Amino acid sequence: SIDFQENMEKLMKSFVDFGLPKTPLSVTMFLWIFEKQEKRPLNNSVLVEIFIDNLLEKTSFDNIYSETFDFKNKQRFLSFISKFMKDHGDEDLSYSVNYIALLNFADEYLKKRFPGKPQNVLDDLIKRGVLCYEDGNLVRFKSAFFFHYFLALHIDYDADFKRHVLIGDNYLDYTEEIGYYTGLKRDDIEMLNFTQSKLHEAFGEFNSIITQHHEKIDEVLETKQKSQTLAFQIPNDKLENKPTAAQIEEVYDNQLLAIPEQKNIPKKSGNNYTTKKNTALVLKLACNVLKNSEDIDDFDAKTLAYKNTLISSISSMIRERDALIIYYAKYKTYPDHIPKNIDFHLLIQIIPLFYQVVIYDWLGSLKLKPVIIDKLNKDKLTLNISKYEKFLSVFIYADVKGVDYPQKIEEFVKNSDYIYLKNLSFLKILSYYHLRNNTAELDKRYLTLLYKIKKDLGQTNKQGKFQFIKNIIAKKKKEEK
Repeated sequence: SIDFQENMEKLMKSFVDFGLPKTPLSVTMFLWIFEKQEKRPLNNSVLVEIFIDNLLEKTSFDNIYSETFDFKNKQRFLSFISKFMKDHGDEDLSYSVNYIALLNFADEYLKKRFPGKPQNVLDDLIKRGVLCYEDGNLVRFKSAFFFHYFLALHIDYDADFKRHVLIGDNYLDYTEEIGYYTGLKRDDIEMLNFTQSKLHEAFGEFNSIITQHHEKIDEVLETKQKSQTLAFQIPNDKLENKPTAAQIEEVYDNQLLAIPEQKNIPKKSGNNYTTKKNTALVLKLACNVLKNSEDIDDFDAKTLAYKNTLISSISSMIRERDALIIYYAKYKTYPDHIPKNIDFHLLIQIIPLFYQVVIYDWLGSLKLKPVIIDKLNKDKLTLNISKYEKFLSVFIYADVKGVDYPQKIEEFVKNSDYIYLKNLSFLKILSYYHLRNNTAELDKRYLTLLYKIKKDLGQTNKQGKFQFIKNIIAKKKKEEK
């Protein structure tokens, strides 16, 4: 079965992505889904579909639905409800509509498809927690992710609606829906090409500069002194103190409790978004769509999209880093969205790591492994790219636990000359050692790498090498007993 840490990581990601209420039912149902699916990767769309299937199908509905009105019929009906609410609902009240208006709509929709009473159907959807009342006699989707998911289905059902979504910058109002749509319809090359064209619109000019002057990326990111790195400063005893299972469980519990529930449905802007001014949103969408492209047959299109997405992420990182440096130089403080209790030089040092983690979160999937492997192999023969670009693919591959990923890490560390890359690699490997359920052999490989990096940075002497590893292995074995 899936181990505790993997379950909790997936659970927290689901609750972050969906803004779910943290009720015992929701937690239990998602954990049950993970267990049933074993180690098969699930994208968000499939996860929601299974969740809704259980919500609608696994309980007694008092014969409200006939055998001919199955789960797919119900999904389609709810997608039309979401479109009706989007068109006619109060956008300041989560697109809620008057119950009578919704009942009339349901009557028109169902009378050609289903012999039951529309009022019974609507009341049951409210009872099941898919819909809910808002301010008296208004009705809305109970959770925002329900609304986004069912509106995403409508992109597939309604060609006119899909055309509307893809006109101009309208798509920026439907990034959640496009993510769900491509998660279910994973062969839509039109959507992949569309989001890549928008990515080019957002970053193309800067990407050209990044590509032409690739060597400057590593020079800009380089740390001047080895002693300034976190890898140098973290003492050996901190490496040895691997958290216990109870401590990790407590961390996960606290993180889960801190995740906000997203009940309210965000207001669609109505063309107030522009691609040029919302580059982070464009990047996230392009990553999500690429992640969901597994059934697209055009492999070259996917490999090109992956490279373009990585280059765009580097452009975004450099621009944000430069903007932060300029802001701090002018005001001697951080922008409001940056925590104030972090050292400025440390922050600048780890921004490239933040971006790697975020990009993995947005596009990381084992189903993208052939594309990532292709990039890793090409990177070995390519001279005109930054070492940071190579770092991104190596550790995205390691994050998804691709085949022989420890060997890929070892090769990268061995060939890394830049101080900043040794530091970033150290922090990634340290996280794998501390937070993953590893074999003793794999832990030893991680510790050997950690020691090598610290040695390269001048922190640990050669005589201490074997005792350093021996102490940590002995401590791990003791904890396992």
